[in-house]
Amino acid sequence: MSHIIQLRQRIKTVELIQKTTHAMRLTSMSTHTRLHKRQSLLTRYRQELETISTLVKDDCAQFVTQTQQPRDSRHLTIVIGAQKGLCGAFNIRLFRFFEQENHHASPGNTIAIGKKIIEQLSPKYPLHYSFPLFSASNFFAISKELCEHIFGQTGYTQVTIFSSYPQSFFIQQPIKTVIEVPAPYDDTVSPELAPTSGSSERIYDNSAPSIQAFLEQSFIKIRLEELLFNSLIAEHAARFVSMDSSSNNAQKVLETMYRDYNKLRQASITRELIDLMSGLA
Repeated sequence: MSHIIQLRQRIKTVELIQKTTHAMRLTSMSTHTRLHKRQSLLTRYRQELETISTLVKDDCAQFVTQTQQPRDSRHLTIVIGAQKGLCGAFNIRLFRFFEQENHHASPGNTIAIGKKIIEQLSPKYPLHYSFPLFSASNFFAISKELCEHIFGQTGYTQVTIFSSYPQSFFIQQPIKTVIEVPAPYDDTVSPELAPTSGSSERIYDNSAPSIQAFLEQSFIKIRLEELLFNSLIAEHAARFVSMDSSSNNAQKVLETMYRDYNKLRQASITRELIDLMSGLA
């Protein structure tokens, strides 16, 4: 009888686990679907901004050649992981990819986003900044703060970003993105060197180089937002796959436990009947 009671308690525990994983699976799918519908909007905005920036850059080519000064190379590394766990090997794959591909990380020049990836990075790599809270509700604010840091008095020439990209719903691939940081625009430059029109006969209210500098910063900001957003989509897809597997495994375990429970129960009833019949005889 004690074996039956213990098995019944284990069955209740596994049933609770299955309900929890099933609920998390539904939540992950719902969030992934909502984010996926918004993904194309960010991509289109980035493409349009890139097109406009290219047009203005053509008008500024001669100006840049005349005014551009050499800069000392300085790199910033950003790692975008997950805030929460229960998403399989999502963070582990990203961390291993970071260790294999990272060639420019220097002490104090690494930023980590997501609580779980911070826990893996911080013991081994000194972090300049960290953002433990990372979700669909604050990734715009994170992108803004990153841009303020990149374009501040830091002198960064290149930003390397390690994140995850959802190649498909079931495949989340760690990727490395390198963004060149343009030199800050010098608004004290001689006005005659700053064109307000170009060979394309486009006329600008402000100088073309100042507009180009603004567009370049805006483009880097939208690239950061896009990478953060894609990482969120990949995270929720990975969590769905992990929870789906856990829920299915729990169901298989329950089937075995139900079978064992019924066998023990039938055996116990049979023994009681035998004892009863023996007493009557």
